[in-house]
Amino acid sequence: MSDRICYWLDETLTDRQGHYVPGLVVENESGYYEQTKVVLAMDLAAAKVVVEGLNADMGITPEDARDIIGSSMRLGNIKDDHG
Repeated sequence: MSDRICYWLDETLTDRQGHYVPGLVVENESGYYEQTKVVLAMDLAAAKVVVEGLNADMGITPEDARDIIGSSMRLGNIKDDHG
């Protein structure tokens, strides 16, 4: 089975105009890929609803997204701690 992907968003992911731009996270891979072609609302709550919908369209539940993002964060912490 290949690693899953999901969209991720937080308050720091914005373009120059202040629109939210999601990141794409790959399970078991450190970091994320900024999706500059996917421009969301300027309201964080509204943008998060869109991200949840994008994930749902790929069959990714909110729990799945947390697992995928967690796997990426754990790898990032390991690389940061151990080179």
